[in-house]
Amino acid sequence: MWSTTKNSKCCATCAYWSGERKVISGGNGIETPHANTNGKCYEKVSISPTTAAMGTSCTHYEKWRGLN
Repeated sequence: MWSTTKNSKCCATCAYWSGERKVISGGNGIETPHANTNGKCYEKVSISPTTAAMGTSCTHYEKWRGLN
């Protein structure tokens, strides 16, 4: 498992990312099966699937509503 806090700007915490994730710690973070979990970016900034740990410089980032 790979986890990160709600304040981490990464694909896994973004509203546009479709990879497998679940909310942990009452909305203070997320968990994915592993750091390289793939998911499609629905903002269409990436042609290929993006990984959970990437995206720190994305200009289309929007925090996922499942997080506080």
